[in-house]
Amino acid sequence: AAAVINYGAASVEALAAENANEPTKKVVYMESAIHTDGYFTETDNSFFFFFEGSKKDPYIISTPKQLYHIVKGMNENNTADKYFKVDPSVDVFVLQTKSYMDAKGGLDAFMKLDAQGVKDFFDTNTTGRGRWMANSNFKGNIDFSGVHIVGMYTSSFGMINLVHIGASFKDVTMSHCYNISGDYSGTIAGRLHNPDGDTGTPGTVTFDKIALYNNYQENTGNNGYARTGVLFGASTGATCVEWSNLLVYDNIAKGRKSSSDKTMMDCALVGSYTTGWSGQNNDPK
Repeated sequence: AAAVINYGAASVEALAAENANEPTKKVVYMESAIHTDGYFTETDNSFFFFFEGSKKDPYIISTPKQLYHIVKGMNENNTADKYFKVDPSVDVFVLQTKSYMDAKGGLDAFMKLDAQGVKDFFDTNTTGRGRWMANSNFKGNIDFSGVHIVGMYTSSFGMINLVHIGASFKDVTMSHCYNISGDYSGTIAGRLHNPDGDTGTPGTVTFDKIALYNNYQENTGNNGYARTGVLFGASTGATCVEWSNLLVYDNIAKGRKSSSDKTMMDCALVGSYTTGWSGQNNDPK
């Protein structure tokens, strides 16, 4: 049976009641050409020209296209010790074009789907479907300002590819996303990493106020089970994880058991943690 991660029915009901009374939301869609291979080709780095990227003056991210630049056009060197903040006036980032969503019944109908329905939607509606292709490393800090990210279709590691120690993620909801990565696979990120390996100085990646629901993951790569998690796929090197205020429910995550066994196993919040580095304790805090 599919793995359903459900933490707190009362919390889910409270969230649904709150959403029912919300005013009209500000929704921003992805705007980009799509390559013949299916992935979005355009990013937007205009935020560089107006902000310093410091803690007091963070880069303000107002569109999915700008977020795409962070995960596709930047790396661990130019994101290290940098601060990013999603425009607080934005409620929803849709990681598909408006024309695609409108042609397939609209965003409201899409948001009524459960995790299996999200997979079926993207598998069926291939014309105009854009693929999120995160392919760079990240070492910065993102305050998502409570934005709700939906509609990600990806065969990359996740919304972010590889996250280095020192990074932090705060105040975001991700739902109705579909990840078919054949390597590391997570909704937020595929892999957390210490570039100095198991013997390097331990570092931490931090998650705070994260909600994940109705997302679907399927990893058919070798050892996909050990590399697939709803939050992130795995950690490597001397990497600690700190998380707090997580709400995770009604997700489906599956990964191949091993290179020699193609059985699809139900996966959990995290695929695997670093083992064997200097005897350190890397349990989540």
